[in-house]
Amino acid sequence: MLTSLCNNFDCSPFFQTIEMCGRFACALDPATICRACQYTAPDGQLYQPIWRENNSAHSYRASANVAPINYSPVLVSAQHFDVGTDPATTSGRILDHPEVKVSTVENQRIVMPMRFGLIPSWHKGGENELRIATINCRVEGIMQKNAFAGALKRRRRCVVLAEGFYEWEKLQSNVKQPYLLYLTDMPQKYFEQKAKREDSEPPYGNREVLPEQLMKLAAIFDVWHNAENNTIYSFSIVTCEPSKATVWIHDRMPAVLRTEEEVNRWLDSAHLSSEEALKLCIHAVDDLHWHPVTRAMGNATYKGADASVPISPTEAGNAGKPLDPGQPKIVAFFSKTRKTKQEVVKQEDSAPLRVIGGGEASLDKEASTLPPGQSSITAFFPSDHGNSSQPPAKRTRKE
Repeated sequence: MLTSLCNNFDCSPFFQTIEMCGRFACALDPATICRACQYTAPDGQLYQPIWRENNSAHSYRASANVAPINYSPVLVSAQHFDVGTDPATTSGRILDHPEVKVSTVENQRIVMPMRFGLIPSWHKGGENELRIATINCRVEGIMQKNAFAGALKRRRRCVVLAEGFYEWEKLQSNVKQPYLLYLTDMPQKYFEQKAKREDSEPPYGNREVLPEQLMKLAAIFDVWHNAENNTIYSFSIVTCEPSKATVWIHDRMPAVLRTEEEVNRWLDSAHLSSEEALKLCIHAVDDLHWHPVTRAMGNATYKGADASVPISPTEAGNAGKPLDPGQPKIVAFFSKTRKTKQEVVKQEDSAPLRVIGGGEASLDKEASTLPPGQSSITAFFPSDHGNSSQPPAKRTRKE
């Protein structure tokens, strides 16, 4: 499920290529994010996490097209920080809701920007010189991966906050159509009302998101110090087998924490080991909707507000070869073949993480060296392009 990257970086060869769950949307301002992360503590009181700026040279920039090496907000327990000496984690004000309290140190949660793409604490070299893919970590075998071992041993678990994540469907002539997948609690009109293309400077207006609408993705984070001794916080999104609702577009999906109880358990590093948290919290979810979006967002540097705005099924299906004369567009749109899941898995296992200038990236590439080759995503899009959670019947294109 994640192209030349990103705005202000001279990317290394590793970052010139990527694929699988590697893009998501988070175009919300800090105050809105904190309100949507309110939670009930063990004392029965409603609390709101505190926003903490990253102490590195990088800060959060709201974006409908978050790509690897961008900084985006994550929810994390204050147990990982020295809250007694760090005023950034112990001070703050509650916004708009006087009934919401600042939590105690024991129960406190923090929202802070972290770098997308985990840098292991043992890494030697520059920030963009890591030669392994760490934007995602597969739940299967995650405990045996050296890149993630340190973070898991220290129980460094966090929650990535997003409006939705992107996946790509392969159309005819190797053209790939991006789709935004989001929770069923989020109405499609929310994205239809996004700012127009010319309103490109985030944040994109005062948009409100309810706690049940904000997508929460299970992730792990690590802490790394560069040559200048700056502290870099970075994360990797946990992925699992797809649900029945999403297998049509990819054979992996990010692990969505669907309930408050799952979020509580995932963040509870004081009482749950990483092994226990993985068993209790990581699973596929079915209650997702999706819609096609502009292919312009396939370029990781594209930060237009319309990246998550729905486009028509006709526009989404007009890619690749010109339509046959006289063939209705709607017929051509549904005339696509689909590889089996076994074929996709076999192809993925032999391919590196790859992202090319105007290409796409996708959310599941665990730590591995980068052999030659390139994988692809094949899928079949359901007949209901708006809000659907049922995959379509398989159709076959005439050769």
